Amino acid sequence: MPAAEAAHAGSAVQVYAELRAAIVDHRLPPGTKLREQEIAASFGVSRTVVREVLIGLIRDRLVVQEPKRTAQVARPAWSEARHVFAARQLIEGELVSQLASAATARDVAALREAMALEQAAVARADRAESIRLSGEFHLQLARAAGNPVLYELLRDLVSRTSLLFAMYQQKDAPMCVAHHHGALLDAIASGDVARAAGEMRAHLLELETRLAPLGSAVSPTLARLLGRDVQKRRKSA
Repeated sequence: MPAAEAAHAGSAVQVYAELRAAIVDHRLPPGTKLREQEIAASFGVSRTVVREVLIGLIRDRLVVQEPKRTAQVARPAWSEARHVFAARQLIEGELVSQLASAATARDVAALREAMALEQAAVARADRAESIRLSGEFHLQLARAAGNPVLYELLRDLVSRTSLLFAMYQQKDAPMCVAHHHGALLDAIASGDVARAAGEMRAHLLELETRLAPLGSAVSPTLARLLGRDVQKRRKSA
């Protein structure tokens, strides 16, 4: 691959990863307008790169764009919550059943470490990091189960769940509850398939009850939400 093409591809991957993370951890709330020129200036890339990134985020259902309109972070309908959690019940119930029947001591240790990182983020009131780590814990469960197809499906659902929480989370309700993760890991470590599936089912049900059709405010300043100072970037160029 020529150097110019490689640099272009690398830029697109970086911008995609940063924007996706910003959406999932709620730094870019639902409804935030994603103006091509503003994103290009924030990241120091071309608008061609930005368009490629937005196409990927639209494909992931994290961003929506109507014809001749500015792209924006998706605002899922309240009715979507029921469908998303129903799908997660099916997928994650199967994943933890598979994992409980085959998990190694190394798998369990890695998952406990992931849970400890999430708990530490919650303890220091780092909301963005705790949101990210909560989703990552569920995805790590899927990776450990060893089913790449279910993992990809769950990755999409976890991202959509994050948007739902950005829109409809009840005030002061945490993303995940530590004692449920701990009980789930205990069931997996013991090899109790039925208990592991039951713990996951109870955990997802509790998460769903933390949502209410309340809506949320939208911040208009993309560069500030991303934590990028465009003027500073220009001075250092």
